[in-house]
Amino acid sequence: MFDELAQLTYVDRPTGSRLFGARRYRFGLRVTASRRALRATVMLSLGAVWLAASAPCFGETGATPAAQNNAHPTRIVLKLTPGAMTATKSVATANRRVYGQRSGAIDWHASLPAQLSDRIQAWRASGARLAVARPLANKRVAQHYGLNRTLVLDVPPGTDAAAMVADLMALRDDIEYAEVEQWGQVAALIPNDADFCEQYGMNNTGESCGACVNGFCDSGPLQSCLVDSECRDPMGTADADIDAPEAWAMHTGDPGTVTIAIIDTGVTPHTEFGARLLPGINLVDGEDLTDTRDGCPHGTHVAGIAAASGNNGLGVAGVTWGANILPVRVFGGSNPCGGSATNVAEGIMWAVDNGADICNISLQFCSGSQVLEDAVNYAHDNGVLVVSAAGNSNACGFRNFVVYPARYANSMAVSATTDNDVLANFSNFGSQLDVAAPGSNIYSTWPQLVCVGGIDAGAECFSDLQCRDGGVCSTNLGGTYHFLSGTSMATPHVTGLAALIKSFEPTLTADEIRLLITVTADDLGAIGADNSFGAGRINANEALLAASVLPRILQSDPPSGAIDARQPFDADGTNEDGWLFVDMTMLGDTSGVVREDFTVDQFGGFTGAPFVVAVQNGLDVVRVILSRRVTPGARTIITHTLSGTSVSLGYLPGDVTENGTTDITDLIELGRTLIVSPGTGLDRSLDINRSGLITTLDLLREIDLLNGGGAYDPYINSSLPGV
Repeated sequence: MFDELAQLTYVDRPTGSRLFGARRYRFGLRVTASRRALRATVMLSLGAVWLAASAPCFGETGATPAAQNNAHPTRIVLKLTPGAMTATKSVATANRRVYGQRSGAIDWHASLPAQLSDRIQAWRASGARLAVARPLANKRVAQHYGLNRTLVLDVPPGTDAAAMVADLMALRDDIEYAEVEQWGQVAALIPNDADFCEQYGMNNTGESCGACVNGFCDSGPLQSCLVDSECRDPMGTADADIDAPEAWAMHTGDPGTVTIAIIDTGVTPHTEFGARLLPGINLVDGEDLTDTRDGCPHGTHVAGIAAASGNNGLGVAGVTWGANILPVRVFGGSNPCGGSATNVAEGIMWAVDNGADICNISLQFCSGSQVLEDAVNYAHDNGVLVVSAAGNSNACGFRNFVVYPARYANSMAVSATTDNDVLANFSNFGSQLDVAAPGSNIYSTWPQLVCVGGIDAGAECFSDLQCRDGGVCSTNLGGTYHFLSGTSMATPHVTGLAALIKSFEPTLTADEIRLLITVTADDLGAIGADNSFGAGRINANEALLAASVLPRILQSDPPSGAIDARQPFDADGTNEDGWLFVDMTMLGDTSGVVREDFTVDQFGGFTGAPFVVAVQNGLDVVRVILSRRVTPGARTIITHTLSGTSVSLGYLPGDVTENGTTDITDLIELGRTLIVSPGTGLDRSLDINRSGLITTLDLLREIDLLNGGGAYDPYINSSLPGV
């Protein structure tokens, strides 16, 4: 049984109508990427400003914006001298006793040295506060850089901030430096493609983007308008997308460096493809081998999601803008949207032999085929990544089953999400899933063919069979655009990202790209990998950031965040159940990795443990062997210093402050978090009961941990979420 995957929802529209930092990945790795020379033209310095990812695309030119004035008009940052800080702290302590406030919230303005206080009042500043109100863990480093002496002043609008800074800098006994607060935005590139606002999967602003045409909105209820902005309605969830603009600020895909094979119903020439649409092959029985036009149509839509030209002022933008598209027509004939597993298998192998780097298979079979699995394995063993759709329930009659070929181990399986980051109601799911991607109501390229000659001249067609009396179905090279839904549409988002990564870092292998996309996905649903989203919905920005430093730790065994099986920690150190070595899967060539590339730190125990490093298989696994076992109650961090990536082991449950013990400070910190940001599930180290949210139940669980008495039992033989 076979069927094409798209649920056809025809909605025609006129043509043309951070600096790298720490991130918590699914495997619990704290990844801190260092600088590298990015090939993309992008400034990532603190002073650079780019278009915000959430900014509406109406009226954007798509050109890289020039640097703008980043000064915050109503804030001044200053650092006190050590002497001024000593006097200030003594007064502040007295104020705290009076006001009962924590150190970051007291009236620092009234605590400053008299001369400085008078000068600030002369500028009508409303007050002063610590720039970092929360005490920093490493007090020695904080004091070295004066972070505990850095204050922020709020000043009235219209203040000559530059003059105020110069005035304050004259007080050299009290002021080490003063500067105007800087304001930045996310590094993002919003392309000027006319219908980019329809592409929530790339950049979701949480609203629809109807246009004002002849005085009326062209979508939604009948509504008069003067400008496009009057036609935007709340829709979806902001940032439920793959963060494509942020990734494009680094790289958009070098032209011609990567080839994507669209193994599908064909790909019809379109203005969004141009010369990047290569000569392919038609493997449908009885048809011209050279005719790879889309007969369903389906493959053209898929190709546009992965690789439509971006920033060209037309239609849509693909995930990558420069990849070659190799059309391989395997479905067609009398059933233009169906075909045989043998044809698909032959198409995969032909694509591999003809230069494909990645194969997109937005097709599904409800039963397995040995020849199809052999073809997938052939691609894998030749270094070609296969990305396949998880399937739609309307074809096989059930949803809790990943279809073929996505089900095969050497194929990357993709489910579909909506504009609210939930599983689409048509998407299949199962344990074989790798990742998820937007797949509901996706706007992309569409073939436009018309009959030339015969009695049907001028009529739209998909094949010569529809043009009677000798007419020929010929391509309108301009093409058009349509909405479609399906895991067919989710799959090319992943394929396009794989091509973008390959163009950005050509040395990466197919397996490394697959792993990279997986570990950088945004976790959705249940914590960790699950049957609905796999590792999560893909994130193009995080994937490129992670690809920018080689080699680097991707995952480890035991996994980062794991604790020892025997709890609680025995203080005398006799528990020998801790780990003696850790196997790390690393990205890139590890043949040159040596022991000096790593540091090992343990807290609550000892520091600076000596170790040796053995490189296994000469490929991608490095074993770090410690001189003594990782004690389960101690926080042990093994860091690859060149990339800044690390593995953290042996945390105690409830060690919110990460100091190696579970104590009253953790309870206080958890309580503070509940007050400041209740219900958030972003910081999993605070999710004590692992429910996915931070609630008062976590506070009660923390109290249980402090009281002991078997409180650690639920954590036996388990791993905590990463920190």
